[in-house]
Amino acid sequence: MHGTSNSALAERLRQVADLFSSRESAAKAAGVSYPQLNRYLNGTTKIPLIVAIRLAEPHAISIDWIANGSGDMTAGSHHSKQDQATQRVLQVTKDIELLLARDGLSIPRSKRNDLVRTIVDMATEHTDDDADGINLERYSDVIRLVAKG
Repeated sequence: MHGTSNSALAERLRQVADLFSSRESAAKAAGVSYPQLNRYLNGTTKIPLIVAIRLAEPHAISIDWIANGSGDMTAGSHHSKQDQATQRVLQVTKDIELLLARDGLSIPRSKRNDLVRTIVDMATEHTDDDADGINLERYSDVIRLVAKG
């Protein structure tokens, strides 16, 4: 990304990375290692455009804002209900993978996809699981049972 100061760009990237549940989940979303993400966020290494896009998309962040700081952070990023549902599924998938990794467990992809759809459907019925995120702690015992069973 050209035409902007590395420190200003790194600061905006840190703001975007802070929207994730952890820097590890931000690195995973970006498709880079945790140490590499830190190099980008510290401004010691230039960030490739694809990495910035991968960080921006899950939270509907404006690439123009990341690149040069102009406009609103989320300007022009209104998503349809289908886009929001897709984002929920992607976030739940990532969160389940992190929970399983933390516990040293795994679930075959087909089983995991069914589990994600079930959790998203169940969470949609609960008022304390809103569009900003699904509280996976409510479902963590079920996730572990599926992984072990």
